[in-house]
Amino acid sequence: MVRSFAQQKNFKCSVCELGYYADEINGTCLNKCGTKVRIKEEECDDVNLVKGDGCDDQCKLENNYIFLNCVSILPKYPKPLMQSPDISQIYSGIRLFQLSYTTPNVRIDGFQIKDYLSLHISSSSSIEQVDQSYQLTQDTSQINEFNQSELNLMINITFNRSSQGQILLIKFLNTSVIYSNEVYSQIETEYFKLSALQFHQSL
Repeated sequence: MVRSFAQQKNFKCSVCELGYYADEINGTCLNKCGTKVRIKEEECDDVNLVKGDGCDDQCKLENNYIFLNCVSILPKYPKPLMQSPDISQIYSGIRLFQLSYTTPNVRIDGFQIKDYLSLHISSSSSIEQVDQSYQLTQDTSQINEFNQSELNLMINITFNRSSQGQILLIKFLNTSVIYSNEVYSQIETEYFKLSALQFHQSL
């Protein structure tokens, strides 16, 4: 962004604001990245023009970095993980999954994550809400005096018909309720791809 000099009656130009430099030929003030002074045109300014450190050479934040106390940092966002704790047989209609998080979450009395998500099955042609029988069982364990906890959700789905080449998806309806002790909320807002599902109903 270019800012014009304010001309005075004595034909002298005013000094550029902190974080800008003077273009004396054109009589303008220009913003300059890499000065450590973050101006309104910049998302960050970490005193260098190096890419990949969270603040690029145009003073724009990279990936999921934030700018805090003149430093680009990557917060520890709660990130969902999915595992299959058992090895399901191809002719068994029961599928068991465990949803957990990479970092501890803040424990809220009465919080049930199942109230803030929905299950879906994705195939090559469509995405539909799960219409099979399933159970959601939450286990929350407090790990320290700072109200941090480890959250695990067991997902038990019983299939009553054959399925092949399908993907289980979770849509998070409100990610603001899932946050770390540093008050950083979960980023994934729509759905999280979990695992392929395959079941052949025996004859």
